Amino acid sequence: MVFHNIRWQALRRGRQGDGETDFALFHPTNGIFVIEAKGGEILTQEGQYFRRLSAGRLDRIDDPFEQVEACKRHLSDFLASQIEGLSGGPRVGRAVAFPHVRVQDGLGPQGPREIILDAGDLEQIERSI
Repeated sequence: MVFHNIRWQALRRGRQGDGETDFALFHPTNGIFVIEAKGGEILTQEGQYFRRLSAGRLDRIDDPFEQVEACKRHLSDFLASQIEGLSGGPRVGRAVAFPHVRVQDGLGPQGPREIILDAGDLEQIERSI
């Protein structure tokens, strides 16, 4: 089953805060796969992430790898607290999708190529996932 735009609330940076998971795929034997999607032309400069807007202006965006890790952790913790016998948490994987660009290599230690889905991967999305 695939769920899109899951909203949640949890402690974030020591305070209650809202969060959102772009996609969560639930499989009966393989577990859960969380995907953070960043559309448009995405660039990195000195460890920061940006989206190119009209007229070439750059808009700073949150680190998508930190976002997907937080989503993965919060979803796993929530399910472990709600489902009896799941105390260790479910098996949860993660990826970041850049559907409008191609990524040749990883994006640092936090973003190895193996957890990135790019425009080319979307051509064979089931195989890529």
